[in-house]
Amino acid sequence: MSKGAPATTVSESKSEPWLEAQPYLKRSYSEAEKLFDAPDPSYYSGTSQAGFTADQLASQAGVRDFASASKGSVVNPALAAYQYGTGSSVLDVANNPYVKSMASQAALDAYAGLAPELAGIRGGAIQSGGYGGGRQGIAEGAALTGAVDAANRASAGIYSQAYGQGLC
Repeated sequence: MSKGAPATTVSESKSEPWLEAQPYLKRSYSEAEKLFDAPDPSYYSGTSQAGFTADQLASQAGVRDFASASKGSVVNPALAAYQYGTGSSVLDVANNPYVKSMASQAALDAYAGLAPELAGIRGGAIQSGGYGGGRQGIAEGAALTGAVDAANRASAGIYSQAYGQGLC
């Protein structure tokens, strides 16, 4: 013999707003229903913006006249700058003066360490008594090759990044 499932108890509760607040809520919902049914405002039919004073109108006219009179001195340089910025001389990586300047500076930085390095090689060759010898030439060639390689890598990185960022 088994037991059946326990009986479930269902209880209902009803909650209503506070008795004293009910008239206000009814009136609020009634007004909301009126606004929903007739969305056009019936409370005021006039303009809802104040007019401009004479001083405000005069200042607006002054700004408009200034803008109209000086548009050539503002628009023409802005147009020229736009045309320059979107022209082939700037957007082509190979001809972009800013990219060229960065690559040139990177090459100069790479070559800047070459003079002291060559001086050290020559000084060492003089001290060892082998100035002008084959070892000195090989060392100077290796130093020069390293500087050229560093300059080429720096320039290639700059041009590659410029191309990747869409400056072409």
